[in-house]
Parts: sequence; structure tokens; C-alpha cells
Amino acid sequence: MPTTVVNSRVSVADRDATSRILARAGISMSEAIRAFVQRIAATGEIPDYIPTHADTVRDARVAAAKDFLSRMESVPTPGYDPAVSDEEIVAQERMRRFG
Repeated sequence: MPTTVVNSRVSVADRDATSRILARAGISMSEAIRAFVQRIAATGEIPDYIPTHADTVRDARVAAAKDFLSRMESVPTPGYDPAVSDEEIVAQERMRRFG
């Protein structure tokens, strides 16, 4: 199977620490990276510990929704009376519409 070279920038400290850990397990850096890439290719999934653009978008939408809801808490609801049950509201609406 044809192969290609993949380059990546990592900190020297991360590279050295990873190399030591992999060496203890008898795995080269190339083997670890190859296994990582093969796993993604085989499963079609990105590991949960890697943030993706979709995660960023979802987090931004959740934050915006929470912000909106917190701002809406202070907006008074016209005509809302917590002492009136849903059934009473439905009955009142029926009377208003149909007499």
C-alpha cells in the first residue's frame, strides 16, 4: 500500500514525554500516529477527547441559548397569573372564542 509522510507541530516537551512513554511500551512514535490515523479511518469517528468545529459551534449555541433564557427571565409575561390553572385558561379561551 502506498504511504505518505505526515508532519505535525507539537511542543518539544510533549514530544519527549510521549516518546518516553511509547518507548516503555515498545511502540515508536510513527506506530502510535499510524494507529491513531488508522483508527479514525476505520471507525469514521474522531475521539471524544479531540475538540472539533462541531463542538465549538454547539458550545457557542448552548451559551447563546443560556444567555437568551437568562435575559428572558426578567421579562414579564403579559396576562400570566400563576394562580390560574391550565384548564381554567383553556375554558376562558373557549368562552372568549365561542361565547
